[in-house]
Amino acid sequence: MVRHGGTVVMHGATHQYKGVSAADHEFWDAAAAKPIKDDSEQYVLGKVAMGLSECLRNGI
Repeated sequence: MVRHGGTVVMHGATHQYKGVSAADHEFWDAAAAKPIKDDSEQYVLGKVAMGLSECLRNGI
């Protein structure tokens, strides 16, 4: 895809906090309508690192 001019965008790592992947939010507690209780710079950086690592392992 990239060879043909496409751009890869990482749109989250797991897409889940308490629910099912792709049906939940990574950084938002939808039931409470507020940021997740674990919200912190360290938590977010860990999720970003995990997502980037997964991309690199898969040649993305």
